[in-house]
Amino acid sequence: MSTLSVVFRPAKTSGRSGVNLAATQRAMCQCWRCQTDESSLNLKPFFVLWDGWVDMPTEEGLLYLTDKLIADAEDLRVESYKSFVAWGASQETADAFIEKVLPLHLGNLERQLKNSSGGYFVGDFLTIADIACYDAIVNFGSSRVPGALDQFPALIAWVAKVESNEGIKQYLASDSFASLMKFGPETLGIS
Repeated sequence: MSTLSVVFRPAKTSGRSGVNLAATQRAMCQCWRCQTDESSLNLKPFFVLWDGWVDMPTEEGLLYLTDKLIADAEDLRVESYKSFVAWGASQETADAFIEKVLPLHLGNLERQLKNSSGGYFVGDFLTIADIACYDAIVNFGSSRVPGALDQFPALIAWVAKVESNEGIKQYLASDSFASLMKFGPETLGIS
């Protein structure tokens, strides 16, 4: 699978307790191939490279929020996978995803985005939480259910902001992205 390469670099902070950074790194690696070097193997807070280094939050509360948002994105992905008709889900399950499950998850993420102090989920800079949420919201939500974001204006604006990031913009226009399997409405039995 061809995907965006992301480089991890340890932060200059140490020993954050209560934050599942191993899960954070796993979540990142599920969506993006990691370039490996010695620093990519440790479980300290890290930086993400797009068109420059983007800081991982360093405050304990923001680290917890980051981990929670990654878990919320994973919850949406898990529920999404359960609704793939081609993979054995009933049409009833797919319809429930469209009508109840997806709006519930999008509403939760919209609420958390509105509670943020900046234009992103964790402050005013792009973080791993935004990347995980973007993947879940777009690839497992709005790409599968056209119009799913219509009732969530903060998420619509946020998606546009994420997609305006130069590194992400380049990736979305790349052959690597074009060659990835996309999940569309047909996965829900919609033609």
